[in-house]
Amino acid sequence: FRDCSNLESIEIPEGVTLIGGGAFLNCRSLSSIELPESVINIGMNAFSECSSLSSISIPKGVTYIGTGAFEGCSNLRAVE
Repeated sequence: FRDCSNLESIEIPEGVTLIGGGAFLNCRSLSSIELPESVINIGMNAFSECSSLSSISIPKGVTYIGTGAFEGCSNLRAVE
């Protein structure tokens, strides 16, 4: 989904364990994302430059968050 500038929201299905590096890089309109409890790994720069993203709930089972995963998310106000 990298560089999908008009992508506003996405719901990741249960069973997904990895959000790959750069998966949503530069998705500047992305304001809402739901990560399932099955996610355990958020790759490098996964959500970098998602400037409209204001909050995200990180599942309890996440064991790795890569460098710069939320870099440039200037409106990110709540991480749960």
